[in-house]
Amino acid sequence: MVRSVVGCVLGLTMLTGGISQLRAQEEAFEWRGEVSRGQILEVRGISGNITAELASGSTVEIVAIKHGRRSDFDDVTVELFEGRDGITVCTVYGSWNRGDEACDGSDSDDDGRRRGRSRSINVSVDFEVRVPAGVEFVGSMVSGDVEARDLESEVTATTVSGDVIVSTTELAWGNTVSGSIDIEMGSSD
Repeated sequence: MVRSVVGCVLGLTMLTGGISQLRAQEEAFEWRGEVSRGQILEVRGISGNITAELASGSTVEIVAIKHGRRSDFDDVTVELFEGRDGITVCTVYGSWNRGDEACDGSDSDDDGRRRGRSRSINVSVDFEVRVPAGVEFVGSMVSGDVEARDLESEVTATTVSGDVIVSTTELAWGNTVSGSIDIEMGSSD
């Protein structure tokens, strides 16, 4: 099931307790829902930061805020995919990429030609996420930091250009090409 946000949410009510207030808010995506222990919550972005912290209960909470050139906002959506293994939330650049295969990074026509790359889209998306204990968290960004603090689950954090900061009571993996990695983990089974 795919859910796409195309409208503005103005007057955003931010998550309370511990997650910082994002400034210069322009457009937001919000989602709350149940994800069972043992399932995966994956957040993928291109430009921006991911900040995750432990949820107080069993509800996942996600807020994504767009920043940048307002005239480009319609070309960027945050899409959510619910599957048997959990939830995937991703940033999709360009209307030509939307739909069931939006998170796979494909932007080719059936004959393999690249499309939609004729202009720059100047929008970044910052994610703030609350992750319940026992729900595996996977955060990946191309340009930006991935931070997951005080989680109680397995964590995978990757970025190409940015820092990875993780603390969890379980196993953690981190990768960056250009940035630093700081990981504290509890389990090494």
